[in-house]
Amino acid sequence: MRRQIAPFAAAAVLALSLAGCATSDEPAASPNADLVSVTGEFGEAVTADFPTPISVDTTECRTDIAGTGDRIDDGQLVIASVTAFDGSTGEQLQATAPQAFPVGKTNDGFDKALACASADSRVVAVIASAELGQGDGESNSFVVVFDVTQTFPARADGDPRPGRDGFPAVVLAPDGRPGITVPDADAPKDVESSVLRQGSGDTFEEGQTAVFHQAIVNWDTNDLVSTTWEAGTPNAVLLDPASADATQKAITDAIVGQQVGSQLIVIIPTENGSATVNVIDLLGVIG
Repeated sequence: MRRQIAPFAAAAVLALSLAGCATSDEPAASPNADLVSVTGEFGEAVTADFPTPISVDTTECRTDIAGTGDRIDDGQLVIASVTAFDGSTGEQLQATAPQAFPVGKTNDGFDKALACASADSRVVAVIASAELGQGDGESNSFVVVFDVTQTFPARADGDPRPGRDGFPAVVLAPDGRPGITVPDADAPKDVESSVLRQGSGDTFEEGQTAVFHQAIVNWDTNDLVSTTWEAGTPNAVLLDPASADATQKAITDAIVGQQVGSQLIVIIPTENGSATVNVIDLLGVIG
């Protein structure tokens, strides 16, 4: 029977660990992953050859193509194509186009495998069924090849800037998520924005797809309206200054011209005379 892995299946998110993760020059730490031979250009269709059945109790991985920069850490978003094979038969089960994975929020197997990766790297992993959150009681494993085409930081890392008088106060938790306190004053009548942290990365331009964390509170009640931080998956939004949606246009206008790594506060009036307070961490551009 043909089976599919479920990378986003509900599973308890365990502490991210590098156990079983090794680069290709550390074969003793990944004896099963080292049995897998992968053929195919980076970012293109791949095939994998390995003895069957292949099985592990916990995820093993190795870096097949070295990337750039630091290894991926918990809380980061990565863009990767994924090709999966049945460890019992060698049959290819899935081959995906590049898609987003919030590390620490997928499943234990993917999280451990992606902890072996960095930008522009290929990781070969052997993942136990239980660590994919399958919940079907099967004991076999999967061979999964990740081509990581892009990574994003977990939070804005720019230099702090002084806050503006009359603006909400923003404090950050250790993981970077903002806490917002609205002043006891009337909401602004026009869109207002300010830079809380000044990044030093590339400048955002119209027509790009911006990736950013966003927390929104209501000006009148100080209640949290929505946040991307809880799910761990940032927004990916086309910067379209001609958008008919007033909120999206205000966000676009605030982001265009800013630099990656910056954190913004954007206050957007609502039709009922109140406003929303948006704290935005600018993480990068897709593509």
